[in-house]
Amino acid sequence: MKAVFACALVLLSLVSPSARAAAQRQLTYTVEAVPRRSGLRLSVDLSFSGGETGHTRLHLPSHFSGQRELYKNVQGLTAVSPGVTLADTDAPDVKRVTFLPGQTVHLHYEVAADESSPSGQPGAYFRPALQAAYFHFIGTTVWAYPAQYGKPLLVTLHWKLPTGWAFCDSFGASPADQQFGGTLEQFLETVYVGGDFRVLTVQASGRPVTVALRGKWKFSDSDFAALAGRIVATERDFWRDQNFPYYLVTLIPAEQPAHLGSDDGGVELTHSVALFQTKGRPLDVELKYVLAHELFHEWNADQMQTGDAPLYWFSEGFTDYYARLLLLRGGLISLEEYARGFNTLLREYAESPDRNRRGEEAARGFYSGTALARLPYQQGALLAAHWNAAIRSATSDARSLDDVLRDLKAAAAPVTADAVAAALRHYGVPDAAGEVARIIESGETLAADPRALGPGFTLHTKKMPQFELGFDGAATMARRTVAGVKPGSRAYWAGLRDGQEVLSCAPFVVGDPNQRLSLTVRDSAGMKDVEFTPVGDSLPVPQYARDKGAATNGACLAWFGNLPGAAGH
Repeated sequence: MKAVFACALVLLSLVSPSARAAAQRQLTYTVEAVPRRSGLRLSVDLSFSGGETGHTRLHLPSHFSGQRELYKNVQGLTAVSPGVTLADTDAPDVKRVTFLPGQTVHLHYEVAADESSPSGQPGAYFRPALQAAYFHFIGTTVWAYPAQYGKPLLVTLHWKLPTGWAFCDSFGASPADQQFGGTLEQFLETVYVGGDFRVLTVQASGRPVTVALRGKWKFSDSDFAALAGRIVATERDFWRDQNFPYYLVTLIPAEQPAHLGSDDGGVELTHSVALFQTKGRPLDVELKYVLAHELFHEWNADQMQTGDAPLYWFSEGFTDYYARLLLLRGGLISLEEYARGFNTLLREYAESPDRNRRGEEAARGFYSGTALARLPYQQGALLAAHWNAAIRSATSDARSLDDVLRDLKAAAAPVTADAVAAALRHYGVPDAAGEVARIIESGETLAADPRALGPGFTLHTKKMPQFELGFDGAATMARRTVAGVKPGSRAYWAGLRDGQEVLSCAPFVVGDPNQRLSLTVRDSAGMKDVEFTPVGDSLPVPQYARDKGAATNGACLAWFGNLPGAAGH
């Protein structure tokens, strides 16, 4: 649990040097949501106690999850305190602040509606959304802060909102004054929503989970809240961790125009998960998976940090594996849905043009939005399934990968590849370090483990058509101009060409070669409709098939470590 402190401002001239140092770790923000003709603005007043040097650096919002130049949203930055000055530096997101030693510094700025990034850009939901009826933002995209606050913080938030507005953030569901104690990272990685949100509270293992959502969906608010509560309870039970006095899940429609296809996402934050989903999507397996995946990061990558070297195959790949597994254990997806998802993973890995890229290349491309970015997810999930099967085989089903994760968490030390290998060795997996070196670092192909889905499933090879979009989807959607058309692809033969303007695009699912893609484009010859099936060459893909004579449904679920009461699903 992150500690919460009640803070009081004191006059620096009346306190000792040690107390003054403590006061320097305090930030106070007063935030007012101000409706304007151009849209909503956030008026922010920031106060902090200056250090003895008489100067510091002020960091403005910079980047988050692929979104850059967030400082352009900050307007009217001024010093309110007498004698305090602001000056530019070589970095556009950093200002130099000078003041009298120990002086209380009071600054003011506004955050305006985002005009630097069109709403149609993929991932634009990570930028501040400031509309007449609501706001939604991640802390790091709005808060300015002084450089000396890398130490533990004491943060006070004062809110001024229009009458009747709902409000929730990572610290609570009331706009009353809030106090938070923790690290700078924990403070910045937070979510704030206000306005026409619908707020519900459900219980997860006797602890409250607040759900705030807006927009129209193909499911009821209560059904989504119930789902969130069940997933939270299932994952907390897995980790044997109920130390959460408050938790928030938000859901908003991704404001991606319909003509640019779907754009879904989510992010785990301090005691909260923020979800962004395509308008009108149902309460399907993939939405359940996104919530389960992001929530699992509360432990894997948050409480269990990987230190300086990124270990994406562990933080993302293991999280992918357990997201679907815990949905199965919790009775939220069926055995058939679980197997279908695992087979999809195998197909995507087999089709990936980046399957044999080395580990350092995959790390550099993690935020690229390409197939390379998906590689650590695929490698880690497949290794997790392989190692789980190996542990069960070595221990006669007495132990599983669950024990490895719980041991790593209990160690309360940075998770490294060596630490994972040592934990696996303890449970009968002798060559995990060698497998990491070959598969992750050197990029060798990982063969599917016949034991990965337990009794009742048989591994076989199936000739399957590859998904081939036939053009660069990310670049095309970002620029609304067709790019990267592959000569000879079905997209090419259907008439798609580089440079055509995209007028509309029906939502499609990346990875599904059986769907029909439909776009309307315009070029020098005029407007035309382009339709095709995104099918490429066929290739052999390992797939699991249910062997109905080998084990009952209950026996299969028991092998997966299914929780009591879920055997009927």
